[in-house]
Amino acid sequence: MKLVKCRIENFRSYENAEFNFSDLSVIIGKNDVGKSTLFDALDIFFENNKASEDDVNINSSENQFSITCFFKIESEMQINIDSSDSEQTQTTLESEYLLNQEGLLQIKKIWEKGKLSKTYIVCNYPTNWEKPLITLKIQELKKILPKEAEVKLNIKKEIRNFLFSQEALNFIEQEIDISTKDTDIVSIYNKLKDKMPNLLLFKADRTNTDKDNEITQITKAITQNAISEIEQKFNDMKENILSDIKDFANATLERLKSFDKDIVKDLTPDITSKELSSLFSYEFKSDNGISLNKRGSGVKRLFLLSFFLEDAERKHQSNMIYAIEEPETSQHPNFQRIIIESLQKLAQSQGRQILLTTHTPEIVRMVDKKNIIFIQKDNENKRIVHHGDEIDTKVLADTLGVLPYLLYQRVIFVEGETDIEFLNNLNDKFECLREIFDLKTTTLIPMRGGGNVKNWMTADYLKQSNVKCLYFFDRDNKKDNEWKNIQGENLIITKKREIENYYPIDILETYFKKKLGIDSVFSDNFKKNWDNEDVAKYIANLKQGKMQFKEASIKLMFGDKEIWNQISKDNMQSFDEIKEWFQKMKDFFK
Repeated sequence: MKLVKCRIENFRSYENAEFNFSDLSVIIGKNDVGKSTLFDALDIFFENNKASEDDVNINSSENQFSITCFFKIESEMQINIDSSDSEQTQTTLESEYLLNQEGLLQIKKIWEKGKLSKTYIVCNYPTNWEKPLITLKIQELKKILPKEAEVKLNIKKEIRNFLFSQEALNFIEQEIDISTKDTDIVSIYNKLKDKMPNLLLFKADRTNTDKDNEITQITKAITQNAISEIEQKFNDMKENILSDIKDFANATLERLKSFDKDIVKDLTPDITSKELSSLFSYEFKSDNGISLNKRGSGVKRLFLLSFFLEDAERKHQSNMIYAIEEPETSQHPNFQRIIIESLQKLAQSQGRQILLTTHTPEIVRMVDKKNIIFIQKDNENKRIVHHGDEIDTKVLADTLGVLPYLLYQRVIFVEGETDIEFLNNLNDKFECLREIFDLKTTTLIPMRGGGNVKNWMTADYLKQSNVKCLYFFDRDNKKDNEWKNIQGENLIITKKREIENYYPIDILETYFKKKLGIDSVFSDNFKKNWDNEDVAKYIANLKQGKMQFKEASIKLMFGDKEIWNQISKDNMQSFDEIKEWFQKMKDFFK
């Protein structure tokens, strides 16, 4: 079974987006456009990670999101979708009409308030009966059988096949609930899940701790490969054990009923079990006892490369999707080429699928255009997804990270993505600022923290190039003596604490009162000291609201068009200072 498509609705930055995947898919786009969000959505769908309540798109009026995955299945793939497992009960998804109009297995999951609430099979299913036959118990199926029917009445598959053959079927696309707990269908998703590929996500962000996710995911992948040959036997054994436990537990409850039948009404066996791979854990250590997790990021990425090279040479039993963020990170250009070549080879292997993100033009050049997924933002901050020949090559070249933009010879380094969004919104909103200096003629690069910006400025990495670099800092609450040695014509420091302090207080008050469902947001004392307060942190810590969001989510909300539609030169905090920023940009880049 192979993942060929994913549809994301109402999840984080995505309102409604669809992605088509090949054996090797390369996802590109500017920073903060949603590449990592796509991987996080897949990670949540495949149940490697949990959703949270603030994963819902901030522009949505609903408190739910959905992720739908489409799978191409092997022809005549046999599966048991009923409660009993035997050769007699094996069937195919095609003969059960559980595929969509494209012949794909389509699974849709919905999360409400951060919790998985519904799981559906979306399929082109007959409408001849009041309910889909797959949702009926055997006694319900028998009731709609003609009296003259000669089928094995103890096998649901045979009854369904007989009913399908007796009528001229009418079809319509339906969402069949397979999370309903009052029918035998409750087990269907678990049966399908056993056939689905496993997803392993390799993040670009590294924590460099003993439980470093970058290394943990590799050891997990090695374990998954090693146990793949016996996993089905283990699952069969586990089902038998769970069945015996359930029978014994129910028999015990029946025995209890003989003492007091009222007690049993509130008792049911709630049984959980672990995956086979969870029984094993290990780490790599050198002779002197130093863990591989303590080694440099370049070494750890070489370890990742070695895993992919080895996996490309082995005969595969398991079905795996590797989702890899920026595999070129911390690697010499020669190793970058080896990485992509090994991934290309691995993607040609049966049972392997590769999804990766990159900012490196060389990697994009090594793959066919049909393998590229390009994510953009439109003028309303909505995500637009392009595939293959839909992609404008010039726009693609302009989007590949820092290197193509160096042709502009103008770079402004800022602390984070929210600074970029604020400056771009200013540039788009106010013609008077564009007349001073148009930010569209330069590149804004987020360094994710004032410390990183300061390091770049001090080291002056681009001093040998023809690129001019300007640095834009939030003042935060840093003491003036911290900036003594680096102040100059290529530095702008805000007079207020952070970018958020430049927003109109009244507009934010109205917006977050509605967003959080509260009567008041900012206290009088907070407003008096507005220029020096951490606004996003303050809002995130409000406890009395019906909704509560993390600080990172609050920062994203400041870019909402509902806020910016109300902003003007008259209500923006310290607009004259903002004009001074643009004048300094003009003077520096003239």
